[in-house]
Amino acid sequence: MLDKKLFLLYNLLTGGSGKMDKERNRLIVKAMSLGSEIVISLFLFVFIGLYIDKKFDISPIGILGGVFFGIGTCFTILLKFGVNKK
Repeated sequence: MLDKKLFLLYNLLTGGSGKMDKERNRLIVKAMSLGSEIVISLFLFVFIGLYIDKKFDISPIGILGGVFFGIGTCFTILLKFGVNKK
C-alpha cells in the first residue's frame, strides 16, 4: 500500500512515463520504502529505550536495549526484503 502511494507521488513529482521510467521508478520507490522502514523502526526503539531509562531510572540499559532491538529489526527488514526480492 505504501509502495503504491510513494510510486504515485514520485510519478507526480517527476512526470515519469514510459516503460523504462516505470521500472526505474519502481526501484526508487522500493528503496525509499526500505529506507523509511529502517529509519522509523530504529528511531522508534531508541525512543522507547529513552522512555524506559527515564521512567525506571536505569540510564544506559534502556537505550542500549532499544538500540539492539532497533538494529535487530533493521536486519529483519533487510532479510525480508532480500527474500522477497523479485
